[in-house]
Parts: sequence; C-alpha cells; structure tokens
Amino acid sequence: MFELLEQSELFVSKVPADFKRYLYNRINWKNRLIGIKGARGTGKTTLILQRLKQLSLRADKAAYLSLDDMY
Repeated sequence: MFELLEQSELFVSKVPADFKRYLYNRINWKNRLIGIKGARGTGKTTLILQRLKQLSLRADKAAYLSLDDMY
C-alpha cells in the first residue's frame, strides 16, 4: 500500500496546475461521490490530480489510485 500512496504523491506533484478545463469549475466538489466519464485522453485523470493538488492533503487522506495498476 505504501508504494501506491507514494505513486499517488508523485502523480499529484507532477501535474500542471496553470490550466484547468472548464469542467473543473462546474463540478460541485462537496458531493460525496463524483463520476467523470469520457473518451481516453480527454483529461479526466488530470482533472482529478489537479483537485488533489489543490486540496494539499497527504496521500493517506486523499490519493489517486489507478485500477490499471497490477499491484
């Protein structure tokens, strides 16, 4: 689990925060569950990583976990 949290911190630290898609400001981030769907390569992961970066929480409080990871 430690490796997954480390990987999440790395992803969050590398995501650019200078540009955000229009959808970023339209999402009600106070909802308990938010679903984002769309075609590959449209920025869904970047959107989530930018939100995590803005929250500035430790990885044990909020982390990005890819279901593609075999671990």
